[in-house]
Amino acid sequence: MTDSPQSAKWLTEEERELAMTRLKVERQGTIELVDKWNLKKLKLGVLSPSTLTTFFNFLLIGVIVQSFSIFLPTIVRTIYPNESIITQQLRSAPPYILGAFFAISLPWLSSRIDRRQIFLIAGSPFIIAGYSMFLGTNSSQSMVRYAGTFLIAMGSFNQGTFNNAQAAANCRSDSSRNVAIGLANLGSNVGGLVATWTYLPSGAPNFYLGNGICVGCGSGILLLSIGLLLFMKWDNARRERRDAAAELSGLSEQSIDDLEWKHPEFRWRP
Repeated sequence: MTDSPQSAKWLTEEERELAMTRLKVERQGTIELVDKWNLKKLKLGVLSPSTLTTFFNFLLIGVIVQSFSIFLPTIVRTIYPNESIITQQLRSAPPYILGAFFAISLPWLSSRIDRRQIFLIAGSPFIIAGYSMFLGTNSSQSMVRYAGTFLIAMGSFNQGTFNNAQAAANCRSDSSRNVAIGLANLGSNVGGLVATWTYLPSGAPNFYLGNGICVGCGSGILLLSIGLLLFMKWDNARRERRDAAAELSGLSEQSIDDLEWKHPEFRWRP
């Protein structure tokens, strides 16, 4: 298994040098570009404001996306009650196709401008609007609800990608990055478990409780994402005013390397 650009045999020498240069730029102040197991870095990776926020964001989006997959067949069935099961399943495909388009195109755009937080914020209103359309209607207004599924798919299907990317982008070492991504995905799995209890048979056919929970989850993502963006900008501005050399004086090379996101030269990447 390849563990660094230097051992990637499929890269040319020029590509290896480019990859190593990028790693050096991203990991300023580190002793080694590919680090080994480090408990201090693991702890700081877990306690990072970015990691904790993406954990809860991913938990909330897990509830939303899994609930969507549960509720969509019910909506399609009420619109086309006389269609066969296969036809009903085909009718449920368009929202997923639209969601897949945004799940591919928006991360591509994000990689071009090196920004993730604004996409997390921008997707939340679509989720809130879609589930609000569910809450504001009943089972006899199925076409309105069907339109709402497109909004939900547009806003939610790309959120997982951005949460993983945000967790990874705001770490300086492999140790902290691995635990950050792992914790974020743990949140998604927990959200999936919660989702199985949001749309209970007793709530049929309108499922107001489940839809209300999803509106709350969408609102939570919006508030958390805005809060993290504001924190990143505030903390980056504060770090610019700090004297990094003075703060690092007297510390050993290993101690400086173990600072992770607490390193005075570290900057958050929204």
